[in-house]
Amino acid sequence: MAQTNNPVVLVVEDDPPVRELIDDVLREEGYDVVVAHDGAAALRVLETLQVDVITLDLDLPGLTGSDFLRLLQTRKVQIPP
Repeated sequence: MAQTNNPVVLVVEDDPPVRELIDDVLREEGYDVVVAHDGAAALRVLETLQVDVITLDLDLPGLTGSDFLRLLQTRKVQIPP
């Protein structure tokens, strides 16, 4: 991802059409977007990239959205307010 001053949004969504729609809308509004198809992929993103906002589908396969949030709390991942 190219370095910009735009806020970075992580979109965690397993449904491809929904994921693409959210991605398109956010990019049109000037955000940089990173997508993940499940909670495990989202955690890998957060290991290497600082994001400003996360949109999260709670009904994910495998690691659910609720489980993902609990892991974020235990890992104390820093997301700016």
